[in-house]
Amino acid sequence: MMRVAIYARISSDRDGARLGVARQVEDCKALAAKKGWTVTTVLEDNDLSAWTGKPRPGYETLLDLMREGHIDAVVVWHTDRLTRSSVDLNTIITAAERHNVVVHSVMAGLLDLSTASGKMQARIVGAVAEHESDQKAERIRRKHQELAEAGKPASLGQAYGYNADGTVNAVEAAVIRDLVARLLAGESIRSLTRWLNAEGIRSKKGGEWSTSTVRQVLTSGRICGWREWTPRTPRTREERANWNGKPRRGWGMGELVAEGEWEGIISRSQTDRIRALLDDPERRTTKRRHYLLSAGILKCGVCGRSMNHKVESRVTRIAMRDEQGRTVKDAQGRVVRVRKPGATATTASRYACIAQPGRGCGRVSISCPEVDALVTEAVFEALSGADLSPRASTPSDSEVAAIRDQMADAEARLVQVGLDHADGVIGRAEWLAMKKRIESNLEGLRARLPDAEGANVLAALPTGSAGLRRAWSEMDLDLRRAVVQAVIERVIVHPSRGPKGSARFDPDRVEAVWRA
Repeated sequence: MMRVAIYARISSDRDGARLGVARQVEDCKALAAKKGWTVTTVLEDNDLSAWTGKPRPGYETLLDLMREGHIDAVVVWHTDRLTRSSVDLNTIITAAERHNVVVHSVMAGLLDLSTASGKMQARIVGAVAEHESDQKAERIRRKHQELAEAGKPASLGQAYGYNADGTVNAVEAAVIRDLVARLLAGESIRSLTRWLNAEGIRSKKGGEWSTSTVRQVLTSGRICGWREWTPRTPRTREERANWNGKPRRGWGMGELVAEGEWEGIISRSQTDRIRALLDDPERRTTKRRHYLLSAGILKCGVCGRSMNHKVESRVTRIAMRDEQGRTVKDAQGRVVRVRKPGATATTASRYACIAQPGRGCGRVSISCPEVDALVTEAVFEALSGADLSPRASTPSDSEVAAIRDQMADAEARLVQVGLDHADGVIGRAEWLAMKKRIESNLEGLRARLPDAEGANVLAALPTGSAGLRRAWSEMDLDLRRAVVQAVIERVIVHPSRGPKGSARFDPDRVEAVWRA
């Protein structure tokens, strides 16, 4: 008895009626009956492409049946229903050859994979199918590009902020505008995501929000009424380095190619500022996240490095005494101290310059709660002063965009000189000199950017001490840190002038360097 498995697949079944696979199964059963074979299994992959590489449960089950010796033959309507890639075809050939499985198709006849000529024929048929898939993909991609450049919408009704008919959803649009205002005011994507889920605001699919989904919504050209287009993934070194003459944008950001035929929710300039903000290399998510107000803002007064949070364990110790009550000293003449009877260990939260080879000196630390309170009061006092009011004037979009464009150009030049050096166009000395000059220019541009974007943070703050303190109590940590960094360039902590180990807080050790 010849045990047969029928495999049927169709790439697109938008209605879910399964009519395509049903017709394939009917023809395959007719062929099996004609051959006198017994159909033991019918496997289907409905609405699944064999070219994209996505998992196909029916196909994977078929391979398992072949490898475990449960079937003697596979019947398909056509070989391109089984596979459209050379990788999958070689997998089928290997499984069929090792386990003596016959592959037969309704349209192409028997594929004898036990002989060299049969395998060659199968590979030729597979190569033709793969070529057809590649050509189809190129036509579809070109058509989508044409639609994008004409400003035609793409799945507008499925996007957050819009109804099924493509009109603006007033409730969702209000949420988007709130998110945009808070992001540009200094709040983080992580904080916005937590807020959405805490408020019970659901995504378009009805689930909870993730940081990647929030980022995708806010960077989308759709919400500003512009059509975006993402070219194919770069493959060569030059394509990876450059994206239409500029460094490739971050994940989820295509090029805005045409004004769309639908109503936007925010302005194009707001979208440009959001994209520039989230595409900034300084915002990489792999960087250390700070959980205290002044972490990373404090600088060591000895080595100039950033100070970060450190938890110290302390226990009360007293001088050790002998039987005559005299203080015991060690060979170097130092007093020997022991744990005080009944004393329990306590922990202290401190900012410290962490000692690391070639980095921090480890010589400066200070209490976290006291210095955070000191910095907070200094910010309150500064923002309440009339002389600082010009800082809160919101910069024009063109000013921020100009800085961002200069940074993008500098980063592109930095990549290009690196490629030139790798290709031998310029020597090492030239590369180092150009690299140093471009990096210096970038540092200057980055130093100017916080002033421009910090003004957006300050512009949203109320005037007056009472209003400011009330707003501060409602801010999350990310927004508080943004306010501090908008007015303070850095806070220098000088070494303690008291005895070593002293727990007394000295505010004179703390020096704020204000932004001009």
